[in-house]
Amino acid sequence: MELTAAVVAVKVDKMLRRELQVKLEQSVFGTDSATVLKHIENETSRFKASVANRISTIREAPTPSQWRYVNTS
Repeated sequence: MELTAAVVAVKVDKMLRRELQVKLEQSVFGTDSATVLKHIENETSRFKASVANRISTIREAPTPSQWRYVNTS
């Protein structure tokens, strides 16, 4: 579920940039899932197809450094 939310965030960011024609230097994305951050940052592990597809979509737009951990506990 968390990976799907990250995919949606990347797609919405891409859509807003295109539709609003706004030149932004950099977007920042937040997640409360340490697992999602580890998946995004890990370029050496092989994932199952469903996870790998989501990770590749997430990596299309932002760089791993654009992701932040948000503590929600």
